[in-house]
Formats: sequence, structure tokens, C-alpha cells
Amino acid sequence: MFSRRAHISTWAKVRRLPGIWRLKGPLDVEVFRTAIQTMVDRHDILRSRFTAVDGTRHEVKIATR
Repeated sequence: MFSRRAHISTWAKVRRLPGIWRLKGPLDVEVFRTAIQTMVDRHDILRSRFTAVDGTRHEVKIATR
């Protein structure tokens, strides 16, 4: 039996590292807004919240526009 984690590519490991990026220069707000919305639309976890009802956790999906 082998570990699945051992076969994750180097790029897959790198892209999961948290970080802060400082961008300089003009910002096209509409392009930025579209990029963020595309990411939210693609990943359920970015539009989910979790609640507890009687000690049981429930995932609640937030509708997208």
C-alpha cells in the first residue's frame, strides 16, 4: 500500500501554501471582481458556511448571483 500524499506533484503542494501578495500599479476593479467571482463559483467551499443544530453540524451553501 502506498501513500496517495507521496504522489502529489510539487506544484500541487506549492499552490496550497497560504500567503500574502502585494500588488503595485493600477487595478482594474471589474476584472478583479470577475476573477474573484469566477473562483467563488468554481469552489463550493468558498460559498459555504457551517451551522450547528442540536449539536450536529450542517453545511449551508450560499447562492451565487
